[in-house]
Amino acid sequence: MAGAITLYLAAEYGEEFSAAISLEGGFDTSGRYVPWTNHPKVHAGHFLQSWVSGLMAPHSPEDMKRLTLWQYAQGGPGVYQGDTYFYSVDWPNVAGRLGRAKCPLWVLTGEYDYSCTPDSGRKAAKALGGLFIEMANIGHFPMSENPALFLEYIHPVLDQILHLK
Repeated sequence: MAGAITLYLAAEYGEEFSAAISLEGGFDTSGRYVPWTNHPKVHAGHFLQSWVSGLMAPHSPEDMKRLTLWQYAQGGPGVYQGDTYFYSVDWPNVAGRLGRAKCPLWVLTGEYDYSCTPDSGRKAAKALGGLFIEMANIGHFPMSENPALFLEYIHPVLDQILHLK
């Protein structure tokens, strides 16, 4: 959701920022919401770990993947359902109405992210006038599933932002 919100902020309020970096933000994000994720017979702590585990790259360190999954197991009832409703139902309607970014924009998407695919991130970057970077060997959670590899992608972007005039 943060990647989508970053795209919105860059397009609607970009003049307030020096630059924006959207991680896993895209325009084609429908299909993740399912109403049964907040059912009394579904234990979200168990369900969400298996649901989101496929969003991570198989190359990511096992300890970091487990930590990421543990974080998802901590959500309260209905939180994930609300997130996916926004991401899959509300956001695509908003995304289609956005204009160009009003600040420099980078969109970074992991190659293993099937929730917000590289094509979706590429489409968002093109529509908003941003730069797109596909992160090889990373999934939907770059900063938590493989922080060391993520740094290799984010440092050059941060360096470019530091040198903006």
